[in-house]
Amino acid sequence: MIEIVYKSMCPNCGGEIDSVRLAKGLLCQQCQPDESDPCSVANRGYKKVCKLEEQIKKFRSFFKEKVGFELRNLQKMWARRFFLGRSFALLAPTGVGKSTFGLALASFLEEKSYLLFPTHLLAKEAHKRLQSFGVDALFYDSHASKKSKEKTKKRIQEGDFHILITTTSFLYRNFSIIPKDFGFVFVDDVDSVLKSAKNIDKILMLLGFSQEDVQKALSFIDAKRKGLSQEEFTKWQEWVAKIRQKAKARLIVSSATANPKSRRVYLFRELLGFEVGRSSIFIRNIVDFYEEPEDLWQRALERIQEFGGGGLVFLPGNETKERLEEFVEFLQGRGIAAKSYEDFSPEEFREGKIQVVVGFASYRNPLARGIDMPDVVRYALFVGVPKLEFRLDISRHTTLYYFLLALLPVIKDERFLRYVAYLKRLLFIPTERLSEEARKRVESIYEEITKLLTPEFIQKINQNPDLSIIKE
Repeated sequence: MIEIVYKSMCPNCGGEIDSVRLAKGLLCQQCQPDESDPCSVANRGYKKVCKLEEQIKKFRSFFKEKVGFELRNLQKMWARRFFLGRSFALLAPTGVGKSTFGLALASFLEEKSYLLFPTHLLAKEAHKRLQSFGVDALFYDSHASKKSKEKTKKRIQEGDFHILITTTSFLYRNFSIIPKDFGFVFVDDVDSVLKSAKNIDKILMLLGFSQEDVQKALSFIDAKRKGLSQEEFTKWQEWVAKIRQKAKARLIVSSATANPKSRRVYLFRELLGFEVGRSSIFIRNIVDFYEEPEDLWQRALERIQEFGGGGLVFLPGNETKERLEEFVEFLQGRGIAAKSYEDFSPEEFREGKIQVVVGFASYRNPLARGIDMPDVVRYALFVGVPKLEFRLDISRHTTLYYFLLALLPVIKDERFLRYVAYLKRLLFIPTERLSEEARKRVESIYEEITKLLTPEFIQKINQNPDLSIIKE
């Protein structure tokens, strides 16, 4: 094999190194005459790599000790990015281990950490999980007594904690009392932050940025949209680079369903160097069994009686809360200890006092988003086919877009492609801010679609197993 000599490629001194030594993970001959551990002789650039590997090694050991499992390859990549000093987004499906990674990382770090969750249930479960790690975290329990809540608020204001756990709504209502000296901020559901522009600002201010910094970065975002000369762009970049250096903490945002709508979402890119992408919603091609009983509820009851406790039961996402309560009462009246997702107690579910918890088969439902109780949950039962439902409403051009998008795989028509392309441009513009020209165009598309929805057309669509239309 012919050796290749690379100039300025030694990871330690920046001098020459041959391909054989690089392939073996060694430094150059001058830095490392023998083939021992390169970290034992690294004295310049490679010391950073050795320090990084040592941190990751310690975290892997800590994770295995506390969680009971080795880090997954994806989690190893996340750990590497974090210890390199980067902020980033965890956009991965439910069940990959995003929340577990965030909890373990906060427990491992010496700096103060702030863990934000979208619901009280998830925040409470996270607190219990940390307790199981032997970690004492401060949890603001909105369901506690007034005296207890005031005591917790006082501890928060005084900074009397190492790890703080709250819901995102607590952050927004009590931002002024929360210290700004964190080293790590973990947002378990970035959707709950992206719903409001002010929410994004508060997260960035937690990291050490000022409101003025945020406004300056927003001005840069707006200026890029309008177009900049090379000289102007370079000047703006220098400004933003100075602002970036003010970040005192690293941010990790986690989500399986990120759906950014505000232009402020680009602040993450400009100030922290990462982007929050949009999730993909699709029908998974899975092999499973299903039944078509004459009496759906009665058959669900029989299945629950057969499977026993530890069940998550889901009604279709287009059902109402009233219908869900009727179903819960139906089960309770026949001897099943059932509770809705809004009323159930995790402790009673774990103890077996609650057999099944009932929620909606919607990615926005707290029960479907994830419940960290692998020792309890044994099965999931869908009472009705999970579905996405779109109602055509001329006042909501977004529903028209998603409706046409769903039809594209079934209807091969160039007009549909043009309609989808146009509506996509308007997708994140509020209806009230549409121009008069855009309103008229949307209305014409709507009228064209409604003309196509003849009984024959609907019958043709309904022959597809993944899509159906009901004209009301």
